[in-house]
Amino acid sequence: LKVPAAKPKAESAVTKDIDYYIVKVGDTPWTIAQKHHMKVDELLKLNNLNSEKARRLKPGDRLKVK
Repeated sequence: LKVPAAKPKAESAVTKDIDYYIVKVGDTPWTIAQKHHMKVDELLKLNNLNSEKARRLKPGDRLKVK
């Protein structure tokens, strides 16, 4: 008897809590963080960005936010 492996419940619960923000013209990491009541460092860490990558954000990019 073979039973397919079930997805861990913690994984599916985490994905439901993630919100995304689509970068708009004129947005900066600071303004995006302010709109979502978080620190810039939190925003960058959540999206695996460093300051160099954050400077390359462009309209249409999708970022995870709280």
